[in-house]
Amino acid sequence: MKRLLATVGLTYLSVLSVVFYFANVTFTNIIIILSALSAFVGIFFKVIKNKIRIKKSLSDLLITVGLTSFAACIAIILYSNFIYRPVIDNYSNKELSVEGYICDEIQKNENSNVYIINADKINGNSENVKIRLVSTVDLLAEDFDRIDANFTVSKAENGYNLSKGIYLTAFYDEENDSFNSTGEKQFSLYSIAVNIRKAMKSSLDSLLPENTSSLCKAVLLGDKQALSDDIKADFSKTGTSFLIVVSGMHLAIIAGFILFLLKNIIKNRYALASIILAIVICFMAVTGFTPSVVRSGIMLILTYCSKAVLRRTDGLNSLGTASIVLTLFNPFAVGDIGMLLSFSATAGIVLWANKIEIFLSRKLCLKGKHKLIRGALNLISVSLSASLWIIPITTIAFHRVSPFVVLTAFFAEPVVSVVLICAMLASLLYLCPIISFFAYTFALGADIFGNLLLRIISLFSSLPYSCVNSDKPYFYIWLIFTALLVVIGYAVKAKGFYVRCAVTASAVVLTIGWAV
Repeated sequence: MKRLLATVGLTYLSVLSVVFYFANVTFTNIIIILSALSAFVGIFFKVIKNKIRIKKSLSDLLITVGLTSFAACIAIILYSNFIYRPVIDNYSNKELSVEGYICDEIQKNENSNVYIINADKINGNSENVKIRLVSTVDLLAEDFDRIDANFTVSKAENGYNLSKGIYLTAFYDEENDSFNSTGEKQFSLYSIAVNIRKAMKSSLDSLLPENTSSLCKAVLLGDKQALSDDIKADFSKTGTSFLIVVSGMHLAIIAGFILFLLKNIIKNRYALASIILAIVICFMAVTGFTPSVVRSGIMLILTYCSKAVLRRTDGLNSLGTASIVLTLFNPFAVGDIGMLLSFSATAGIVLWANKIEIFLSRKLCLKGKHKLIRGALNLISVSLSASLWIIPITTIAFHRVSPFVVLTAFFAEPVVSVVLICAMLASLLYLCPIISFFAYTFALGADIFGNLLLRIISLFSSLPYSCVNSDKPYFYIWLIFTALLVVIGYAVKAKGFYVRCAVTASAVVLTIGWAV
C-alpha cells in the first residue's frame, strides 16, 4: 500500500481525537464496531478478489483503517483506565502532602503565578505525577527548585493540561496550605533549555519597547503572557493566532534560514544534516517541546536524514510518522488543539498547495519567469490550503471562522518571518559580550517589522465580518457536505471538471444556508 505510514498515523490521530473530544462509552463502542466491520469487509474483499473486480488497494485500505481505528480506541481506553484514572481516583479532591520539584518555567503575570510540579512522593508514597499549582502570591521558589508542600487538588479539566500529562490542579490557599522550597535544585538537560529561554526573553526586554518585546517573545518562544488583551483579540478575530503560537512554521523558517547561511560554507551533507538536527532539537527544547513544534521537528529530522543518505521523503508519510510518535505513549496528546491545527494545516499544504499553485499559474499563463509572482502564488496557495483544512477544527473548537484569514496571512506571514529571524539573532547576540553591539541592529529590524505586523493585524481585524460566528446548523451541514465531496474526489481520482463542480456545489450550499 502506498503511504502506509500516512494512512496508519493520520487514522490513529483522527480516531484518538474523536474519542477524546466526544468522550462517550456508546460512541466509542460504535467506532470499535465500525472498525471491526471495516477490517472484516477488507478481508472479505481480499478473499473473493478473484470472483469480483475489487482493487487490491481498496481491500488493503479497509483492513488498515479498520485495524488502526480499533487499535486507537483500545489504546485510549487502556491509557484512561490504567494511567489516568488511578491518579484521579487516588488523589482528586483530597489534601495531599507533596514532595517533588518545579519542572518547568514559572509563569508569572499580574494576577497569578503558575507552578508545574513533578511530584515524586505523595503522602509518603513514591509517585510520578504532575500537578499544576496556581497561586495569587509569590511562593518564593525558582524553576527546578525541590519543594515540599501541602494543598488540596482537583481533577484538571483543560485538554492542554492533559496533553502535557498534567492530570491534577490546585489553587494555593495562604491560610490552609503550605509550600516550602528546600534550597536544592533538580538538574536536567531541560533545565538548561529553560535557562536559555529566560535569557533570550531578558535580552528582548532590554533591547525592545514593551509592545514589540512581548510580540517577539510570543513569535520566537511562544510566551504570550505579556501580550495585551487587545493584541490577542486582533489576532484571534483575523484567525491568525497561529502566527503568535510557536509552531512548525516558525521552526521551518529558522531551519531554512540557517540552512541558507550554511549550505555554501559546509559542503559535507552529513555535517550539514547534523548541524540542522542539533538546531531543531535545541529549538524544540527551548520552546518547551510544544506538540506542533515537535511535529515539525520530527518531519524536518526525517527530511534532512533522508537528504544525508540521498533519499527523498514523502510529506504525508512523514506527517503520519510524527502523529504516531506524538501519540503512541500519550494518547491524551490530542488534547492540545494547537497540535491538531498543525497536523491539519500541514496535511492541507502537502495535499493541495502544489495543485492550487499549478492551477493559478496556468490561469495566469506563467512560465519560467515571473519569480516574484510565483513566490506570491506559492504563499497564497500555502495559506489557502492550510486555512481550508483547519476550518473544521476552528469551527468545532472555537465556533468562529475568519473569512479574510488567507488575505491577512498573505501580508502578515512574510513580516512574521523577518520578525522571527531578527528577534532570534538579537536575543542570542545580546548574550555574547564581545559582539553584543550587533544585537541592536537586529533589534531595530524586529521593532520596525513588529510594529508593521501589529498594524496589519489591527487593520484586518477592524474590517466588517473579519470574524464570523460559525456555530450554526447550516455551517456544520456545509462542512459535512464539503468533506464528502473531497472524499469522493480522492476515491474516484477526480480531475478538473469534478473539482470545479465540487467547488461550485460547496459554495452554493454555503450561500443558501447563510441566506436562509
